[in-house]
Amino acid sequence: MSKRSNLRNECETLRLENEWLRQKLARLEGSEDAFRPVGLTSLEEWGGGWTDDELADGGLKRREVKGDGRENLLWVDLEEVPQEEYGSFVVVVRDQIDRQRIETERRHSERFLRRVLDALGSAVLVARPDGMVIDGNRRFFDQLGQKREEVIGRKLVDLPSWAADEDLRCLLGHGLRKAAGGQTVRMDFQMRVEPDRPIWADLQIAPLPDEEGRVTHLVLSALDITGRCAAEQALRANEERLRLAAQATGFGSYDHDRSAGGEVIWSAELYRICGIPWTMAANSRLYRDLVHPDDLEAFDGLADRILVPGPEARHHELEYRIIRPCDGEIRWVRDVGRSFFSLDETGGTLSVVRVLGTLQDITRRKQAELRLEGSLRHLQEAHTELLRRERLAALGQLAGGVAHELRTPLGVIRNAVYYLEHTLPHNGTMDQVLGEIQRAIGSSDHIIAEMLEFVREPSLEKKVFPLGRAIAAARRSVTQPGGIEMVGPTGEFDPWVEANEDQIVRILINLLQNAVQAMGRQGVLKIQMESGEEPGQVLTLVSDTGCGINPDDLGRIFDPLFTTKTRGIGLGLSISLRYAEMNNGSLSVESKVGAGTTFRLSLQSVNPARKNP
Repeated sequence: MSKRSNLRNECETLRLENEWLRQKLARLEGSEDAFRPVGLTSLEEWGGGWTDDELADGGLKRREVKGDGRENLLWVDLEEVPQEEYGSFVVVVRDQIDRQRIETERRHSERFLRRVLDALGSAVLVARPDGMVIDGNRRFFDQLGQKREEVIGRKLVDLPSWAADEDLRCLLGHGLRKAAGGQTVRMDFQMRVEPDRPIWADLQIAPLPDEEGRVTHLVLSALDITGRCAAEQALRANEERLRLAAQATGFGSYDHDRSAGGEVIWSAELYRICGIPWTMAANSRLYRDLVHPDDLEAFDGLADRILVPGPEARHHELEYRIIRPCDGEIRWVRDVGRSFFSLDETGGTLSVVRVLGTLQDITRRKQAELRLEGSLRHLQEAHTELLRRERLAALGQLAGGVAHELRTPLGVIRNAVYYLEHTLPHNGTMDQVLGEIQRAIGSSDHIIAEMLEFVREPSLEKKVFPLGRAIAAARRSVTQPGGIEMVGPTGEFDPWVEANEDQIVRILINLLQNAVQAMGRQGVLKIQMESGEEPGQVLTLVSDTGCGINPDDLGRIFDPLFTTKTRGIGLGLSISLRYAEMNNGSLSVESKVGAGTTFRLSLQSVNPARKNP
């Protein structure tokens, strides 16, 4: 019985030992610290000869080299082994050499990463979501001008570089809160490392979430952009100087890049010159609509030329007018530019890819030129008038002397003819000869009368009278040949004018006589009255269907002693122009060779209720 009992006890012991080992293996397999459970053995079977150095707290350790040359560190956990009861244990092999190598590499990687961060051009800082500084690279602490131990553990918003700037602290705190909420924040701000050395920084705050998406850290990177900001400020200053210079000189610029989809860029000064809001998109059609209608043909010709590759398109220049839509003002501009050419991908076709140019407001210069031209024209007219008056004065003296000298012999001849008519017997031949002598005396007397009228200072006595009365008087004084039809108003009628009536009648007589002489034996002589362009202006038109005036002679017909007729000395139109100007009027002419001539007498109408003194 004792043997059976012993055998039963040993079996129970083995069962309990196996159950313990099974539970131990299950725990080891589920443990992160257990690398490789080997199995069951007895301490004596696994190996003996343990030394004191191999004894450790809670177990045994031994190094062994496998057949593949790999060195392992064996660890035996003895705390869980009830040797007194079972005499068995579990051997767990942990690859401690690999673990130590990984830890060594990790430490090397940390140092390498630290060197990489310190070498970055940006300042990098790691903080908790509440803004507490955890670590940073060397550049960050150098830019702050503080040591690492002075910054680690402090709130970012409380650092001395911006602690005194409440606005900057609020801005930085707002950025930290947004980053802690999962947003990446970027901003430019200025801080003072030293009282007299402010710097600009480009700051980015990025959240660093864990696997579950919770923000555990904040990564701040700051780049010193002081140099860039200074360059940008200098560029803005240069642009402002350029803008002021362009405004002072009246220069605007444009850039038409045909290779970039036809993009058109105008400067602010060009918008100002054209009177267009800068919010309107620049385009070629918009600008063409500004061009003055009278200059549109020249502008379109320029636009066509600059888009065709060639010498004429390389440089262009044109002065024209534009109408500003903002106020309707007409501006003169000078357009100067250049076209740039390029070959296509095949290298066979040359095309214009870009047009650059400037637009200068030359309105003041043009106005000054127009005033100068007007002054020169008036000066030329005054000079011409002075020369004319000098010639007239000399001619008047000559005419007065000639008229006086000719009238005496003409009187003698007239008396002799009268005597012959009463003493000689009448016959056909004698009567014809005496008649020719009388007509010659009358013609000479008329010339002398014109010369004396030209020399004599005209009377300036004016009165109010109906213009129709002067026209009727002139018609009665002119002999109308049978083949000529005279069409026009008769009798006294409106409008009324204030002038010297005798001089107005003399002007109309000269115009009617010239028209009759120009038509010869047949034609139509038309008298019309029209309203002029100016208020109160009345025009009297005398038109004929004669031969017309040669264009070369048209500018000289009012000159004294100029005539194309076989009879007369050319003083009639000169006297008529003089009379018209003395009565605050004007006399002009239009003529076409083979079609006829029209004279226009312009006078100022008055209220007929005005009474003559």
